[in-house]
Amino acid sequence: MARIIFMGSPEYAIPTLNALVKHHQVLAVITQPDKPVGRKKILTPSPVKVAALEQGLKVIQPEKIKTIEEELMVFSPDFIVTAAFGQFLPESILNLPKYESLNLHGSILPKYRGGAPIQRAIMNLDKETGVSLMRMVKKMDAGPIFKIIKTTIESKTTGELMVELGKMAAELILESLTLIEKGTLKPVPQDESEVTFAPIISRNDEVISLNKTSAILEAKIRALTPGPLAYLNTNHGPIKIINAKVSNQQGKPGEIIEVTASGICVATGEGSILLSEGIPAGKKLMKLNDFYQGHKDLRFDVS
Repeated sequence: MARIIFMGSPEYAIPTLNALVKHHQVLAVITQPDKPVGRKKILTPSPVKVAALEQGLKVIQPEKIKTIEEELMVFSPDFIVTAAFGQFLPESILNLPKYESLNLHGSILPKYRGGAPIQRAIMNLDKETGVSLMRMVKKMDAGPIFKIIKTTIESKTTGELMVELGKMAAELILESLTLIEKGTLKPVPQDESEVTFAPIISRNDEVISLNKTSAILEAKIRALTPGPLAYLNTNHGPIKIINAKVSNQQGKPGEIIEVTASGICVATGEGSILLSEGIPAGKKLMKLNDFYQGHKDLRFDVS
């Protein structure tokens, strides 16, 4: 049974935390500080904090990880395990464990180093993604790889893949820790010539440009679901899109080809896209054909 300091913040990290608690000794859980959420700015804990407290674990929430270095030294861990923690670890902390500081990164490294690997894989129309178990080094997601497991992307959203990859990460860490401890699972350096990056999603990434192909637009919508959501600019304000499908109907980009019970079919740079559900400005989630019935002058910004 290994002694482990766990670091993580979002839902993706919870299966790994639960698996480690069940099979090893989790000495402490490090997660991001509570953050204001929503229009009322309600101070909200990370999902990992909630899960850790439910299991009676010690939770530490540093604004900067460097400030708790001495506190972490007292634990004398065998491993540090991270899963989407959200802060860079200095070398002094990376070197604390008896064996390794490990990270469960949601991509097939060396592709998609950075903060939005799942979203970028979907947006780039990749066929597969996965989880890479790597040794953490000072450089972002650049450490040697112990093992990679993969899954197909198909028509999955980021939310759906987060759940799937979270479960895969938990299985991967459990099957690897003992082998690493014994020295029978060795890391392999990444091929630097194959490196790509996955920067965090910006506001500009959220805008849907109807000049793009329908396949690219549908992928962007899935990549940004369940949040922050991709949106179309219209003469009635932005509409965040929840569900969409590729259609082969043709028209001038931005043209509304037809409106049916299934949604609004809008022409794109290649083909068209059927917009089923969305959140118009100032409204709640609704079927977009219903929105159209009250806004028949609806026009989409093509830029």
